[in-house]
Amino acid sequence: MTKFTQNHRVMSIVLACFQNMTLGGIFFGWASISGGLLVSSASEGGPGLSTNYVHMIFVVASFCNFLGPLILGIVLDSYGPRVCSVVSILLITVGSAMFALSDTDSLPLFVPGMCLIAFGGPGTQNAIIHLSNLFPEWKATATSFIVGSFQLSFVVFLVFDQLWAHLQYSYTTLFMGYCVLCVANIAVSLFMWPDEPYNLEDSMAEQAQLLESESAASAGSVALVRTNGAEGRIAHVPEKPKTHGLSSIRLPSVMVHKKHRDPNQFKSTHEYVPVPSQEERQQYTLAPSGPNATTKVNGTGAEEQGLLQANKTFDLKEASFNEQTTSPEFLYLTFFFLVNSFWANFYLGTFDMQLGDKHNLSGEQRHVFAEYFTLVITLGVISIFPVGALMDRRGFPATSLLCIGSGVIWAMLLVLDSPERHLLMVSFVFYSIFRTSFYTFFFAYLADVLGFRYFGMLGGIIFLLAGIAGMLQIPLAAYGAGDCHILTANQLTCDKGNWDKINMVMVLMVASTLYFTYQDYVRRQQAAKSLSENTANKTTSGNIELGRPTPANQGTAYGAV
Repeated sequence: MTKFTQNHRVMSIVLACFQNMTLGGIFFGWASISGGLLVSSASEGGPGLSTNYVHMIFVVASFCNFLGPLILGIVLDSYGPRVCSVVSILLITVGSAMFALSDTDSLPLFVPGMCLIAFGGPGTQNAIIHLSNLFPEWKATATSFIVGSFQLSFVVFLVFDQLWAHLQYSYTTLFMGYCVLCVANIAVSLFMWPDEPYNLEDSMAEQAQLLESESAASAGSVALVRTNGAEGRIAHVPEKPKTHGLSSIRLPSVMVHKKHRDPNQFKSTHEYVPVPSQEERQQYTLAPSGPNATTKVNGTGAEEQGLLQANKTFDLKEASFNEQTTSPEFLYLTFFFLVNSFWANFYLGTFDMQLGDKHNLSGEQRHVFAEYFTLVITLGVISIFPVGALMDRRGFPATSLLCIGSGVIWAMLLVLDSPERHLLMVSFVFYSIFRTSFYTFFFAYLADVLGFRYFGMLGGIIFLLAGIAGMLQIPLAAYGAGDCHILTANQLTCDKGNWDKINMVMVLMVASTLYFTYQDYVRRQQAAKSLSENTANKTTSGNIELGRPTPANQGTAYGAV
């Protein structure tokens, strides 16, 4: 049995956050270098790219960024977190080296170089999401820290900009230096990440062993136990060898047969079967008090099959790939992600143009605002803990409501903002909250509802669809752009573009994703009602007690164990 010490758990999360902070989303700090470093001349330390070319790099690299989760997700599902992480970081390293060696005349590798950087980023993040299972009591919060550290990676390009502006480091020196940091991260992946994702069985193994020893005289019994918030139906989980943690490096093979469980099989006595949400788990409990205990459901003997059947509708984690991709939960989540990610990235890619067209800012002023913007969205990491705690305490519907609400306010501020820029800085804050909570919520929800069995491929499909939709940014930006952002334009007679119209459409589309929140809330309410009715219809057999917890026994195991 794998022993997960507290130091191992904490160190794993710290290293995961460091990796995600330095690799996961550096591409999304684009606003820091798009209007300064990248458009500066060779004598100033930049490559001298045009504004249109810079925007084209962003759009193409955005597509590659969304394509990455699908391809690297297959690597994750087939070869495990260690290999997926190493491959992803190698891609970022090669891309950074290509960008550093690029030249507008002799070796224009800016597009493929940035594409590799953007492509590899999601793979580094997906390879560490499973570490949240090391903290079953605070799973959503741990996920929030890992995913939220992605937000801190935006600051990498801001550091590039500061080193270029104040110490005159060239883009070649900056990107080659970044390769060294990538190599250090490869070492972390090789020696720290496991060959297979951690799961809740791993982190609760000692708990299961204790339960086995205490109930040795009651073979075949089943108990629903509450242990400081980490609950589940545990049916004699046996010890089994693991290859996690600081295990020797193996060469995994996709040819190794993986056992796929029938989603309709609930009779296995070797599975940890998750139960519904925390509030629903607090309401009912089942406790054994003797050997060969059976359950009578509506007067018929059902043993464990009937006992666990009530939970079938709550658990998609063991469903087949086709069942998961056609489930309402997956389809609604895809809709939620496509709409919100499109507008979040559209604003990021057109930030410099919108400042120039709508606010008549000079190139130097836009550069200052870009620094403020990157700093504010990086500080969005502060909201990680509240968002994670909200998911743990209040659930996913409340968290998605916060996410969408902040997105609507941000978009409305862009519509209402005047050329005097009174509301611009406020909009940065709400954008930061929106973006941080959005990605944190997405990964936590995907893992919680659909599990890790096809996590890489499911996330990859959604990201691929978002990448295809993201190609619409090019014609949409062309429609919205005026010519005031061009430095040589006459600011009195220039065209300010159609940004207000686009931003109004953005308000309506982001608000439309409240339908996802509504459907998720309704589904959970129906599931809770179904569980309540199924449990109320069960009659007490000689050795199984059905009971509703009282204030006196909440927080402990219920019934006789």
